[in-house]
Amino acid sequence: QQELHLVSYIRQLTEDGLPPLRRMLRNYCMSIVTRFLSRYEIELKTHYIKGKDRTRHKANSLLKYELYFAYLHMKIQKYHLRASNIYNMDKKGFYLSRGEELTRIFSRDL
Repeated sequence: QQELHLVSYIRQLTEDGLPPLRRMLRNYCMSIVTRFLSRYEIELKTHYIKGKDRTRHKANSLLKYELYFAYLHMKIQKYHLRASNIYNMDKKGFYLSRGEELTRIFSRDL
């Protein structure tokens, strides 16, 4: 039951764009990481990343930024949001500056 909860937690973190580090998972499930990942190899995978990973780098494009800000503008107008009520909640800000190689755990279905 706890392992299924952990798989769900990893899936949610992956959806949020911040898959957990292997060492974070080790803290969560008390040194059974390797066996756990083996049992859930269909749902989970590990991947080495460095600093700002290649996928995010390749995702940068003028069109995507234009679409994002057009969508954001539409939502701001729809919900009558004021600038004073809009905040930057970027979880990756500190992560981007790291240069070391890290192993992250991802949900396979995302």
